[in-house]
Amino acid sequence: MTVTREALRYPPPVPFTPDDERFQREAIAFAKIAFSEREVPVGAVVVADGHMIGRGRNRREALGDPTHHAEIEAIREAAQAAGTWRLDGATLYATVEPCRRSTPGSPASSSVARTPKPDTAERWPTCRRTRD
Repeated sequence: MTVTREALRYPPPVPFTPDDERFQREAIAFAKIAFSEREVPVGAVVVADGHMIGRGRNRREALGDPTHHAEIEAIREAAQAAGTWRLDGATLYATVEPCRRSTPGSPASSSVARTPKPDTAERWPTCRRTRD
């Protein structure tokens, strides 16, 4: 069996569970906070063993720091709570797909095990990227 480049770019979706939906709603709540603060409305949470151990929202404008993306904030808080940068077995929920390659501290470099993605166009209309 040959694996195509297309298959490598777009892996099959991870099954979305009721717990996934609950934690995705938490990420959306943080996106709403970011929006109320006039930031790009992105939120993220990191979950381990059924508990939220990291939360974040975009705060790049408020802090004047390009690294304050929601997923980076959530990963930083989770690493501090876990006492290690290795977040083996943790799940990252974000309202937009996080950048896995170019962002320092990205899910790929922090050992986050899973990043489920709902069908954002259908289930989470607030997750769509918008342009001014």
